[in-house]
Amino acid sequence: MWALGNIAGDSPRCRDLVLSYGLVPPLITQCEALVLDAQREAAAAEAAGVPPKGTGGSAGANAAATATGPGAGGSVVGSSFAHATAGPPPTMQRNATWLLSNLCRGRPPPRWELIAPALPVLVQLLHVRTDDEVLTDTCWALSYVSEPPERIAPVVEAGAVGPLVALLGHEQPTVQTPALRSIGNIVAGTAEEAAVVLRFGVLGCLGELLGSAKKELRKETAWIVSNLTAGDQAQVAAVCAAGFVPRLLEMVSSEEYDVRKEVAYALCNACCSGSAEVVRWLVEVRHAAGDSPPNACAAPAAHLQRRHSSHTACASVHPPLGVIALFLNLLSLPDVQLLLAVLSALEAILRAGTPPGAPLPGNGNPHARLLDEAGGCEVIEALQMHEHTLIFEKAESILETWFGGVDDDEDASTAPVVASDGFRFG
Repeated sequence: MWALGNIAGDSPRCRDLVLSYGLVPPLITQCEALVLDAQREAAAAEAAGVPPKGTGGSAGANAAATATGPGAGGSVVGSSFAHATAGPPPTMQRNATWLLSNLCRGRPPPRWELIAPALPVLVQLLHVRTDDEVLTDTCWALSYVSEPPERIAPVVEAGAVGPLVALLGHEQPTVQTPALRSIGNIVAGTAEEAAVVLRFGVLGCLGELLGSAKKELRKETAWIVSNLTAGDQAQVAAVCAAGFVPRLLEMVSSEEYDVRKEVAYALCNACCSGSAEVVRWLVEVRHAAGDSPPNACAAPAAHLQRRHSSHTACASVHPPLGVIALFLNLLSLPDVQLLLAVLSALEAILRAGTPPGAPLPGNGNPHARLLDEAGGCEVIEALQMHEHTLIFEKAESILETWFGGVDDDEDASTAPVVASDGFRFG
């Protein structure tokens, strides 16, 4: 089985070759035996009044006596597994889960009709809490299965979301990591699929994981939050109500760049797809852990896309800056896409600060005043010298719309001139 797993893990071509021998049905039988063993062990412990086991340890070795034979379709590989099911040791069952995971892995993904029959048993394996190795391989398998967006719906319908969310609280990062990746893939699907994840209370788990000691867990969590805040206004309001926005504000100024970038997208998306009321709350929040954002429901912002990939409420932190000043600090970064996202977020903040019926550049906009007091006009003016046309145009639009533009002399000196080798500035 190790040999087959190594072959399948070599490349998509080798994986498909192994799959062509009808390997999935006998593997399902092995995994079902593991599930049955875990169920019997749990029932016996309950009858004896013994608390259920937590993590680690073996799933036991007595399930194979009642396991049914595999439907291997008469293949050579299936025949060898049929003989093994009379009494497979736990190690064989673990290896079966690992091999099944390798068969789900790779790009392009394997043919759906070959791996779809394994989905029910993969969901059942999520309940085998006595074996961390099995949980790890099962979560990775589900992360591979759910990576193509068109395959998320079957994973949700199979009942995987609830146990995956529960495993985000597992004590081992080796289990948390693939469970988090699976949840991230599902959240990056449709609004309906993301809503299912929210209904299972994922936000409490995400708040805990934002404070993880593991950098990769923090980064993956921030990516998931950014996909949630790219949803509709109800999703943005739910994220804000979860209590970890102050933590995000602290992270966007203190984290390493790759984590900081994901957090920045989460905040930018919240400003762009949140209601005006929620955006005004985001502008005001610093470290007021007791503040609750308003609820809002509306259609999702059409221009925002979920990005497919990388404590119940966390403790209050005390970031020295609000979201406007933090966004301005991000405008010095070299990432063009992030700069455009930040400028769009600042534009949404300015729009939310406009009093009803007031002209856009009017002096009654408190958000425009806050941005100006933080030195934002100067920072945005400097972006008119940026080499990327979209950034120059967005910066110019913000200044003209909300601050009355710039002097004609400045316009003449900063407007891009088309040259044979691209844009240059005066």
